[in-house]
Amino acid sequence: VAEIQTTYYWKKIEDEATLTLETNELGRDIKIDLTRRTYDADTGTIEGFLEKDIEAPFIFEIKDEQDKSIYSGFIKNWKWAEGTVRFNIEDFRVVLDTDIILDYSHGDNDFRLSKVYEKVAEQVKSSAGSFLYDFIIPTDLIDTIAIADYSNQYIIVNAIRFLKTYLSYHNYIIDKVFDYNQNKVVFTFRKQLSDPVEIRLEDFVHEKTK
Repeated sequence: VAEIQTTYYWKKIEDEATLTLETNELGRDIKIDLTRRTYDADTGTIEGFLEKDIEAPFIFEIKDEQDKSIYSGFIKNWKWAEGTVRFNIEDFRVVLDTDIILDYSHGDNDFRLSKVYEKVAEQVKSSAGSFLYDFIIPTDLIDTIAIADYSNQYIIVNAIRFLKTYLSYHNYIIDKVFDYNQNKVVFTFRKQLSDPVEIRLEDFVHEKTK
């Protein structure tokens, strides 16, 4: 992945939001269509005027008038023609849609909630290659063994599907943002205040090996 060296500013006329990309240019007439989801990946498109094409742009960020980040994500299916550009919004959480191994086979049977989150985060980071991810996980000592007991096993799971059960039951969401200073995507596990949602037996179907 190429390093992001410069900044791109596009202005969304109707609400004065700014779209940040990878070089110094001014765009206009921006149209943003974004569907947010709590646990699954957000989707959407951005379209607007851009005088010159960009080669393989990677990440965008939308900011408000106070330069506060509103939304950021990966750029997918970039298309530019005759001064008009369009691309799909790809949620940063797509990097969590990957298979990982959680090894509890050597007596590491700490099933406190934040430890479960940390174990998943470590595996995601170890498989991320050259691109950097960081996870901010608050200490939460609630025992999750009533949800599932993987003592003395290792399990092969899809990271986001595995997390979704614990997130929904304990009422967490994952915020995500690109940190330009450190050139990394930061995922923050944040507990909400409303009541937890119901979980189902089929949420726990994973491949496992004793």
